[in-house]
Amino acid sequence: MAESKHSPELEATLLRNGRYAVHPRGALGTCGFFPYPWSVAYVNANSEEHAIRKALRIPYVRAEIAKAGG
Repeated sequence: MAESKHSPELEATLLRNGRYAVHPRGALGTCGFFPYPWSVAYVNANSEEHAIRKALRIPYVRAEIAKAGG
């Protein structure tokens, strides 16, 4: 799991189908409510860093980061 230079509170996990699941660092599952509401973002990318950059372009991911103070 790579730490992003753009958003260190996110991590990307490679799935078996070649896609990445991007979620808050240390979070488990597909959604959560602590310390802020979040949900996993599934993206097609060629690296963990690229997956995080692509996820940050998704409006609901940006909104979740803003609520978290990032």
